[in-house]
Formats: sequence, C-alpha cells, structure tokens
Amino acid sequence: MFCWGIGDFLIQRTVRKIGNVESLGYIGVIGTIFLLPFVLPELQLVFEPQNALFLFVLGVVTFFIAVIDFEALKQGKLSVVIVVLAVEMPITILLGLVFFRENISFLQFFLIGIIFFGIILTSVSSFSKKLVKNLEKGVLFAFVGAIGMAVVNFLTAAGSKTISPLMAIWVPWVVFTLISLAYLFQKKKLGQFVENGLKFKKLVLAMGVFDTLAWLFFSIAVFGSGIDLPD
Repeated sequence: MFCWGIGDFLIQRTVRKIGNVESLGYIGVIGTIFLLPFVLPELQLVFEPQNALFLFVLGVVTFFIAVIDFEALKQGKLSVVIVVLAVEMPITILLGLVFFRENISFLQFFLIGIIFFGIILTSVSSFSKKLVKNLEKGVLFAFVGAIGMAVVNFLTAAGSKTISPLMAIWVPWVVFTLISLAYLFQKKKLGQFVENGLKFKKLVLAMGVFDTLAWLFFSIAVFGSGIDLPD
C-alpha cells in the first residue's frame, strides 16, 4: 500500500511530463532490470508452453490497461482518480470469490458495498440529468482502467499461485516493455524517450522502483493466500 500510493503519485507527475507509453516503458525497463537477478533461478518456468502463453497474455493485457490508467491520472485530479480506481477492489474480490472459491463475511461484504457507493459519490461532482457531463475529468478512463486492473490483479494472483510470484511480474513486464518500445519506435519517439528519461531521471527512477516494489509485494502477498489488494 505504501509503495502503491507513492508510485501512483509519481506516475501522475511523470505522465504529465513525458507521456503515457513513455512512462510505462520506463517502468518496464527499470522493473525488468531490477528483478532480473532474482528471476534467473526460475527462468526455466518460462519455457513451459502453458506458462509462456499465460504470462504473454498477461503482459499484453497489462500494457493496454496501464495506458488507460495512466491517461486517467494524466487528465484527472489525483485525489479523485485514485478513489475511482479503487473500484478494482470489489471487482477483484468478486473474481477471487468465483474462481478461487474464497469466502468473506457478511460484515466484509457490507463494508465493500459502502466503499463502492462512496466511490460513486466521489466521482460525481454534482447530481443532475446530464450525469456524464458532471463526471470529474479523467473519471471515465479511471472506471474503465479499474475494471481492467481488476482483471490484471486476478491474473497476476493466478500466475503467482500457479507459476511463481517473481515470474508473474517479470515476464509480463518484459512483454509490455517490448510493446512500449516498439510503439515508440514506430512513432519515431525513441530519441525523445531517451532524452526525457535523462532529463527527468530522478523522477523516472523513483517511479519505476516504487511501482515495481508495489507489484512485487502484491504478487508475494497473494502467493498461497487470499487476494488482499495493495491499493
């Protein structure tokens, strides 16, 4: 939770300076290098076809959802967007209940409902017939991103349980890093990507480290246990 809060704050600052895909690319590069020494003993797991396919799909899904998430952070107020992104929590819990056969008490279910209702109230600046126009800027992206992140949370938890916590993070990050770099190359933005990374090196490095730690701790937390969300 600590890493996630700082990471989201740094992501918002970074995407507003260098862009969505660029920020995602740096998170991927930093995370891939940072975790490489730790994943080497488990690298053989990638060569199992079912593991490779699962982790590749997770990487592709993560790329698209992260870009949507970053756009929400770029457009909206951090204090509002982060709360709306918390919609991913009840959705992830629901996925855990259905597919992992987890159980929650009535009180927990009731509290989740209150949180979800509060999220709706926070995201709407005022009530009127033209509801969509009153949504805070970036909130629609945040809602879509929250649903997508719930799927990413679930798939990451599944990968952590069935493959390994480290591989459930590292391989998808290699995938979305390559997609990000390929996109920037196609758009002829690799030079600018490098320049911005050097220009904002402290911000970029801090963002990458905290976001990597947040996902790593989440993967470890759900390994062999229920889905306890990090944010």
